[in-house]
Amino acid sequence: MIDYDPLEGYRDPEAYDLAEEGHEEDYPITEQWACSLGGPLLDLACGTGTMALRLAKLGYQVTGVDIIPEMIAWASQKAAAQAISVDWVVADARTFQLQKQFRFIYMLGNAFQHFLTRTDQEALLARVREHLHPEGCFLFCTRNPSPRNLFEARYPEPQQYMLPDGRQLISTEQQQYDPLTQIPRIAQRDC
Repeated sequence: MIDYDPLEGYRDPEAYDLAEEGHEEDYPITEQWACSLGGPLLDLACGTGTMALRLAKLGYQVTGVDIIPEMIAWASQKAAAQAISVDWVVADARTFQLQKQFRFIYMLGNAFQHFLTRTDQEALLARVREHLHPEGCFLFCTRNPSPRNLFEARYPEPQQYMLPDGRQLISTEQQQYDPLTQIPRIAQRDC
């Protein structure tokens, strides 16, 4: 049983964008698959919409789904500011129903790791199967962490960021790993 909110660190989308700025490792392969398969595209656990916006800017019809309303609201604001059209949906990836199929569905940023139980994973994959075009593909990334990654925080020292409104954000991270459940807990505190 988990005694904390594993999505807590995603409630501040501006801080999330600052912390994730420059992480572009997923772009080339995602764009390659989008080009190969064509649209429409479904970005599951789309967060602040970074990849959805990038692909929509290239001309693809994109739907972004995320469980965090703040992330979808921020993604929508970013899309409006850039005059980019994306269909944004606040929904749980385990239960969403869009009554549409997609040639390419992707889930990036190790979001798959938030589906902690077999039941959660099977529910997610059932939704993907239901929404995937028969000739489509599902791309997701996850990590196979080393023992060091499980027991040490990604950023052991506080990270400092400047928000667009001039406020300074200081983010600290603590990590705990439970070897019995094999679930890491990363607690991020922003002030």
